[in-house]
Amino acid sequence: MAELNLTFARKNGRFTLCVTIKGTTTRHYKTIEDLLDKPNFKLWDSRKQRFEGSSISTVRNNKILQDILEKYKQLIARLHPSDGNELFRMEKEIELVESRPKPVAHTVKNRRKVASKPPKKRIVPAYNTGPKPSYDYDTPVPEPTRRMPLHMYIRWLIYQMRHEKNKKPSKNYQTYVNLLHKLEKEGTILNIPLEEIDNAIFIRFGKWLLSQPNGGNFKDLMKKFKCVHNKAFEHELNDNVLRYRYSKDAPKKTSVKRKTLTEEQYQRFVTMDLSSIEQSGPNPE
Repeated sequence: MAELNLTFARKNGRFTLCVTIKGTTTRHYKTIEDLLDKPNFKLWDSRKQRFEGSSISTVRNNKILQDILEKYKQLIARLHPSDGNELFRMEKEIELVESRPKPVAHTVKNRRKVASKPPKKRIVPAYNTGPKPSYDYDTPVPEPTRRMPLHMYIRWLIYQMRHEKNKKPSKNYQTYVNLLHKLEKEGTILNIPLEEIDNAIFIRFGKWLLSQPNGGNFKDLMKKFKCVHNKAFEHELNDNVLRYRYSKDAPKKTSVKRKTLTEEQYQRFVTMDLSSIEQSGPNPE
């Protein structure tokens, strides 16, 4: 069995995962640049195989790279591919199989079960039954923890902005209030603990917004949701990465063409006798 080495490298202007057969020059590449969060390749250290720096995006991207390496190391240990091409082909086959619905055996026993039992109702997660947020933003909120519900953390952020100690209170809290109202209307995300907020929940919130009239102010609210997650990430209350590029799904604004007066209508307006128009309201004379 061939021994495969995994490294990250630039290939034809793209950032890739490079799979090399140890002791040979045989290499196969897979582009992974789209999985990263706005990477700054000026900070890339090819020797250390990581981005240098301490910004949020840098920390996130290094974690993404670690997750990618771990994923492919497990695939290699499980599948024993002979080279990178075979590894990537096997990966696609696994993803295809896992995406298919599982078949149900059509036995007499199963048919009786289907006939005798009504379809199960969709179960709403337990965290959907928690308390709705209070909108008294001057009431102090406890220091956040990883298990704090999302709506309580947003309230904590609002309280901090309204009661700044080192600088003037910020008026930007209203955008967080708008997000809180929208989460309350959605009803299934606001009580999820901070540490459980992940990319799937971010996508779910986006899909719900798109189902609302006029897209539910999609772009601004998704941006604010991600901003809240960034703050939780900074406070070490969440370790997940939000990879969803929501801007590509934002509803396109349709511009209404303004009607203009024709030359004939303009001339009629200019020559109009205003005294011939009946006056409404009290007569000033």
